[in-house]
Amino acid sequence: MPLGDPFLASRISLCLTELPTTENALLLRERTARMLLHRLLLALSLSLTLSLSLPAQSPPLRLDGMIPSGVRTTLTESWGTLDFTITNFTDVDRLARVLVFEQARPEVQYGRDIWVPANSVRRSWLLVGPSAPLDGKLSRELQMILLDRTDGEDRPISPPGGQKIYTRPARHLPRQPTTTLYRDEYPDPGFPYGKVPAPESPADETLHLGRTLRQSLDASAYLAVLSQGELPTIAEAFDGIDHFLLASNRLARDEAGLFALRQWVQRGGKVWALLDLVDPETLAPLLGDALDFQLIDRVGLTSFQIRNRRGISDSHQQHERPVTLARVVLPEGEQATHTVDGWPVFFSRRIGKGKVILSTLGPRGLYRPRSKSDPASPFREFPDLPIGLPVMDAIAEQLHPGLDEDPLTVQAFQRPLTEQIGYSIISQTTVLGVFAGFAVLALLCAVVLRQTRRPELAGLAVPVLALLNGAVFWGLGTLSRQATAETAVIGQIVEVTPGLPEVPLRGLLGVYHAESGPIRLGADAGGQFNLDTSGLVGQTRRLILTDSTAWQWADLTLPAGVRFAPFQANLPTSTPLSAVVRLGPDGIEGTLKAGPFTNPGDALLSPPAGRSLALRVQPDGTFRATSQDVLPAGQFLAGTLVDDRQNRRQELYRTFLAGRGGLSLAGKTDNTYLRNRLILFAWADPVDLRWKLPRAEPPRGDALLVVPVRLEPPAPGMRVTIPGPLLEGRRVLPEGIIRIPTQGSQAVQMHLRFQIPESVLPLELERARVLARITAPGRQVTLSTHAPATVAQLAQVVHPLDPIRVEISEADQLRLDEQGGLHLQLTISDSREKGETGRAAARLAESWSIQYLEVEVTGRRKVGSP
Repeated sequence: MPLGDPFLASRISLCLTELPTTENALLLRERTARMLLHRLLLALSLSLTLSLSLPAQSPPLRLDGMIPSGVRTTLTESWGTLDFTITNFTDVDRLARVLVFEQARPEVQYGRDIWVPANSVRRSWLLVGPSAPLDGKLSRELQMILLDRTDGEDRPISPPGGQKIYTRPARHLPRQPTTTLYRDEYPDPGFPYGKVPAPESPADETLHLGRTLRQSLDASAYLAVLSQGELPTIAEAFDGIDHFLLASNRLARDEAGLFALRQWVQRGGKVWALLDLVDPETLAPLLGDALDFQLIDRVGLTSFQIRNRRGISDSHQQHERPVTLARVVLPEGEQATHTVDGWPVFFSRRIGKGKVILSTLGPRGLYRPRSKSDPASPFREFPDLPIGLPVMDAIAEQLHPGLDEDPLTVQAFQRPLTEQIGYSIISQTTVLGVFAGFAVLALLCAVVLRQTRRPELAGLAVPVLALLNGAVFWGLGTLSRQATAETAVIGQIVEVTPGLPEVPLRGLLGVYHAESGPIRLGADAGGQFNLDTSGLVGQTRRLILTDSTAWQWADLTLPAGVRFAPFQANLPTSTPLSAVVRLGPDGIEGTLKAGPFTNPGDALLSPPAGRSLALRVQPDGTFRATSQDVLPAGQFLAGTLVDDRQNRRQELYRTFLAGRGGLSLAGKTDNTYLRNRLILFAWADPVDLRWKLPRAEPPRGDALLVVPVRLEPPAPGMRVTIPGPLLEGRRVLPEGIIRIPTQGSQAVQMHLRFQIPESVLPLELERARVLARITAPGRQVTLSTHAPATVAQLAQVVHPLDPIRVEISEADQLRLDEQGGLHLQLTISDSREKGETGRAAARLAESWSIQYLEVEVTGRRKVGSP
């Protein structure tokens, strides 16, 4: 009974004041008062006893929550986060460790060390790895362990109720294309009786937009909505989603979340930002130098029509409430695929491997209400789901994953890194020597024992010698392994996004462990590497997060040998990495700023289609290249003498750039982030990421810098020479422009167009040189000019075997079109091989191929150009 019980006090007062005043009544009053006083003292005694014994019996800490959070609200086969709270009931600050694991995989545990002040409740989160796939089950049984580490020892704390371990169910959805909507929280206007229903709020419109996008993507109805709170502060927490629909300016106030979102985009994530709701200032930290457009204003439209690039219009739209259009001016030369009155409806920007799609038209302009004549909604939960217009399908196509795999695969580093680890197997000479010694000893034993009276001992001598031989091999192997120290090697790929304060790194880490036993692995300044744990059956593995950028593997034991770990990290840079190229009279010159990466070398300038140019980077970062530095197809380093390190680099170039540096097959689509970019590739020493590794020294290896090139315009009147690989060639067809096909079997006449870089225009050509290598057995190849009035033949070769080289110096043959394109015509005739030449020759003559086709030009930039 509580000390200040008002009910008990009122009963005592009533008995003392309202009893009769006779003698018996006075006696009764006294007895009653004594009884109530006795009960009061008993209640006070019990209350005091309970209050004194409570701290000794109650646990000092309590764990609550542990629910999926962040950008999705379910577990999946990707990284994610869980929210939890810890209550400290004591007067002492405590250090707690929270461990969580799935019931199906108790050996894989994820944890968080957290400091909890005295008499307080602290809310936090922890990172959990990919969930184990289970057959058709939509929930997981999470088990949790709470440890008190205040005294330096791990003291388990049991949950209330007599259980030995915390358990929580958690919803799980299989990995699929997932969208998260980030919007503002709007108050619910309600629906009071007697009032007209309010129109849809911006929150409702963005919700319809998100679900309509899911419909256009042929995905499920699952849409995660974030209307309040902050984003996760670690990029790995975004791995469970594919699209982030941004419809709020409150992102500008969440610097840590914006930093993590930017890291995720640079690694390949995709963001759709609604410019009718989001200001460019909010997007500036996300886009960097890609913020090259200008928002003029926002207007309301009640009547409009969307047109695509071919002039085909959607149905005319009429709206009672205006639809917002953010009027945006794009950089000169960029044309939007869909417009309203000439203003772009959407456009996109590449950020590292990821993409940001920016739309300008309000949601109601991108979809229409579903009518009775339309098919039923694919989502049964939302029968009135709007139908996306064709422009919505175009946006959804931008959000689809690329068809082509990333050519820069980190697994290509495994073989070169293995070669850099200092341990070696026993040499063949040593093995043969040991076996020869075994044979000699066996022969001597046989000879000696035959001369004794116990020849039967020869049968025992052979197994003894075999055991001795095996012991020798074991000893040699042990000595070889122990002679090699603990080693860490690394291969880094550095993909630069101009204008951002950090660069994303990914690659492969190799760790050599000389002896079986515990190993120290972790990170203090960010980055995540996933260690190969194959063969560690039954061993508990704990990944402990101590901060948003610090983690470690606890109690990890590895057998001797090499283990590899793919990794991702983001490196802050005070000096942004960049590559600038200028065109001069003899070719190109430029500057590479490598930031924290030292000793850049073995560099290439690689165009989207065409051969690469070898660059010799000087210690100050400057470089030069002429047409003489154009590398043959399949070669990536200049010179014929290369050391072991250069040989490894060339093999990696060959793996990474396969399919780049040459013409593409007609119809093939390149959806990688390297498409249509002039890229500078360079090797450098790897940067130290300050990871906890077996040895204190930074890991050795190589770092591949992937830097988009910016072409600086030359001064007006300056004479420039543009190497052939820098002029992008295309085939012109009535229905559009495609890449030049590299092979075929039929006769063909191709209208070709070679684009002068925009930074050099306007340019007055003085001469041009066509360089081509075409294999066409039994065919005639003709190169001609392609002018509206006349076609002048430049060269004609029958059965070409050697490279073709054609000079063009006539002024009327060097005229450019209005956009700066030089036009040529290539004709490949039918095969001239006859049937009697044999089947092999006939099959050879059926096809032709183009290894390269380039145009090098020289001219002067016109005076008066900007």
